[in-house]
Amino acid sequence: MTSLNLSTTDHPPEDMTEAEGKSVEELRAAILKAQGREEPLPEQATHFRRAILLRFLRARRSVKDPLNSSVKMFIEMIEWYYVSYGFEEKVLAWQADQTAEAKLVRGNWPCGKFGNDKRGQPVFYARYGTADVAGLVRETSFDHFIQHACFQQYTSEAMLNEVADAKGEHGVKFVCILDLKGLKWGRATRSITSFNKMFAMLDANFPERLFVCLVVRAPWIFSAIYKLVSPVLDANTRDKIQILGGSADHMAKISEFVDPAEVPDWLGGTAMDCEIPAGGTVPNSKKKGGEGEEAAAAPLEDGFMSV
Repeated sequence: MTSLNLSTTDHPPEDMTEAEGKSVEELRAAILKAQGREEPLPEQATHFRRAILLRFLRARRSVKDPLNSSVKMFIEMIEWYYVSYGFEEKVLAWQADQTAEAKLVRGNWPCGKFGNDKRGQPVFYARYGTADVAGLVRETSFDHFIQHACFQQYTSEAMLNEVADAKGEHGVKFVCILDLKGLKWGRATRSITSFNKMFAMLDANFPERLFVCLVVRAPWIFSAIYKLVSPVLDANTRDKIQILGGSADHMAKISEFVDPAEVPDWLGGTAMDCEIPAGGTVPNSKKKGGEGEEAAAAPLEDGFMSV
């Protein structure tokens, strides 16, 4: 076990093909050869599970030399995880952090896991329409924001491990639902730089975790914002994104993957116990009265994207 107690139990991935299984074994051997070892270091064993290796294999399946590219990506992740960023130390520090800055991020970042999909896997909800990343970074720091994002990655993996122990096979991917109700142009565009940095970090170190991403209640202005964000997304990630405008029946689409009883009431489901924060503009402590930069601005809810 690692210091974060991440599982090292190697359950078979639920959707791995026979050909992928052989490629995963080749990838494992190639990584160990590159590291000059016969077996993984004990603290790295959790990363050598087939479900994790499969993600890195799939992340580079469309390049010219997928095996060596996957090896390079995995080794770069290990260096980031243990050396350049220190993922475990950051997550452990975040768990213990009770400063005002940490509480502000936790209380205002409107994203998190809730309920399960029809496969029995946890669902990730992101209320990006009310997210004020620029405000959180301004009032705390970018490192606070990224630490929380990393903590959510850790808890996501822990939840997948719990389901894997119960089912005997490892779910590799999440259903992700992005709610854009309340999206504001200024608040969103000021947050793009921080969003892009976060997405780049997640794609590089936690690849191929997306089963499907449903973007719902999308205002028309989102088309312009998406053009600014999409270039940093991996092509495989972009292919799994489905965008539904405000006139679309988003619950009908969500219900293909998640039972309405498992969907929060604020999104049209019947679950009343979701504790994901509502988000909203973060008050500016540097301005008189603590108003946010867009306290008086109206959300863009009159016009919506076509599907």
